[in-house]
Amino acid sequence: MNGYYKEEYFVFETIIWFIAPKFIFKKTYYKHQKIAILIIIIIGAIRSIITTSVFDKFNYKQLLMEIFIHSGDAIFYGYIKILMEFKYFSPFQCCYLFGIVNTPLILIVYFIVSHIPCNNKFLCGEKKYFDNIYSLFDNLNFNELIFLILECICEGIGLLSINMIMYKFSLYHALIPFHAAFCIINLLDSQTKTAEIIISVICLILEIIFILIFLEIIELNFCNLNENLKRNIEERAINEAIYNENDDEDQIVFVDKEKKYYIKTELFSKK
Repeated sequence: MNGYYKEEYFVFETIIWFIAPKFIFKKTYYKHQKIAILIIIIIGAIRSIITTSVFDKFNYKQLLMEIFIHSGDAIFYGYIKILMEFKYFSPFQCCYLFGIVNTPLILIVYFIVSHIPCNNKFLCGEKKYFDNIYSLFDNLNFNELIFLILECICEGIGLLSINMIMYKFSLYHALIPFHAAFCIINLLDSQTKTAEIIISVICLILEIIFILIFLEIIELNFCNLNENLKRNIEERAINEAIYNENDDEDQIVFVDKEKKYYIKTELFSKK
């Protein structure tokens, strides 16, 4: 997770995480998942509106930058999940692959923009160039160097942790540590107002609850919302296979009757 993130803008990344698989991979969401997605997005939008309008002065430049950052990051994590699921990359391979590719590219871009004049106050403010990599080395002391090295190590561990979660579970499971990390950062920030902390904690609790509902860890057993839970779909499929009236020549051999694991064998071949 990158340190320059702002929690109130994470809603843009959340939207992409849910919407992109729907159109790219034709992923099917069921009623309970659609409700959970809608409420998660509404909570994120409300937090974003309150935070930017009450606690911070609204800034179009900041908004555009954050939309760009979070959109790119959602695509980045989605691509990592694709590499692990379809190309059989390990979480470690994804980490060092992107590190090897990104490091020289970022350095090249950084040196290029350090020599491009910028007269646009919206993009550069009072700076004469888009950025200046040389200023980093001019003002860098030993303590700052150690801090940067430790920050890079922590970023690497954080990325590896997210990769491991996506590898073992799903892309959506990674939303929980993201939201939790944002809340912890707010709690540790001395400049964060008490009211802002309270809103952040309440939103975190609600978001985690509905993420767990989406992941079917929490089940909603009312209004027929549990009909299309993965567990219930699999159970119906097994029951239909076992009790198929038109398939009376088959024999069911249970491996585990309690869990409904079985083997279906034909006693007679059809002629």
